[in-house]
Amino acid sequence: MRCNGDFQSGKSNRNSGFYDGHRLRCPLPDHPGTDPSFALIGLIYSITPDLDVDLGFKAGLSGTETDATLLTGLTMRF
Repeated sequence: MRCNGDFQSGKSNRNSGFYDGHRLRCPLPDHPGTDPSFALIGLIYSITPDLDVDLGFKAGLSGTETDATLLTGLTMRF
């Protein structure tokens, strides 16, 4: 598996990923001066007073942010 260049075990630089023992990690693409930005919307529904279900959507607004992410959650109170 490659990430913008050659695989380097245990090492990291801007042009390649590195292996941390579990998975190959890829650096963010080079976009000088561009901070990650995103829009986020969510909904929480209370099934009972002690149980909530969450659903959300995150959309990337810049090239350094993930394009789209679906978010889910479950909250239990005791």
